[in-house]
Amino acid sequence: MLDQQILDMMKVRGPIIPAQIAKDIHKDLMMTSAILSELSSKKKVKVSHLKIGGTPLYYLEGQEAQLQKFSDRLDPKEKTAFSLISQQKIAREEELNPVMKFLMRKIKDFAIPLEVTYNNQTEIFWKWYLLPNDDAELMIKQRLGLLPRPKPASMMGEALTQKPIPPVIPKPQPRPVPRPVQKPIPAPIPKVIQRIPEQKPKLVEVSAPVSAPELAPQQSLAVLPEASPSSLLGQMKSFFEGKQIKVVLYITPQKKSEEECIIQIPTPVGMLVYLCIGYAKKTLGDAEITSAFAKGQLRKLPVLLLSKAKMSKKVMERLEKDFKSITPSTF
Repeated sequence: MLDQQILDMMKVRGPIIPAQIAKDIHKDLMMTSAILSELSSKKKVKVSHLKIGGTPLYYLEGQEAQLQKFSDRLDPKEKTAFSLISQQKIAREEELNPVMKFLMRKIKDFAIPLEVTYNNQTEIFWKWYLLPNDDAELMIKQRLGLLPRPKPASMMGEALTQKPIPPVIPKPQPRPVPRPVQKPIPAPIPKVIQRIPEQKPKLVEVSAPVSAPELAPQQSLAVLPEASPSSLLGQMKSFFEGKQIKVVLYITPQKKSEEECIIQIPTPVGMLVYLCIGYAKKTLGDAEITSAFAKGQLRKLPVLLLSKAKMSKKVMERLEKDFKSITPSTF
């Protein structure tokens, strides 16, 4: 059967894309993809989030380590996150800058999120995908100070071989004060963010923005796709028309609940260029704010955040403190 033929091939070849399988079994790509989809639904094969030419890799359980061979297909910023988690094994979310938090969520094959609760608080740690859970738990407990760090072997050896020095009394001398035995000081826990090579983003002040350069006159404005007035894009269109905002570039959305475009906003000091991100969600949390900030940093633009959502006091405080390049607004 073709199913078994494909499985036998994957045992030898490791992670592979459907086109390579189709070529080897002399079948068309559509049939091969259908068979792989069925094998995936039966949990006989796994599917990667990483894509080669827009196509995921298919692999067998136990072949996870071989996915590292394809890490060169990550974009340069994702490679930075891959390098960090592969070296550190454990990364603490609160120690990462906003861009790195966003990138960790993009390399899903290599970075696994863990929710850790202690002292009635919950926070996220990221673990290297090949790190056993028991080792991850031990490293996290040490990071949180819940376990003592092991003593260095060299220091333990010195303690075992040390001999008492007999007192020498040639003359009456002041009695030496015995020195207290110093306990080995645990090595300071390095913050994960210190290992990130120059990736800390600079916050851009937009409360009193400096005029961005106007686009060249020969650049034409974008035409937004047709949309019903009640849809997210339709509401954004209406907002733009009411504010005389011009759309320069429409970005095809990756999610149905989001829309993105680059816009020009008229101000007394000239036309300012923003990345506009619209959300159809009822509530916006830290994940959406962090994602919007990272997208703005990647395009080197301030962000206009449009939604009907109510933002919690905590989110508003973060916008004012950590994400000053984001301007929230409602329809």
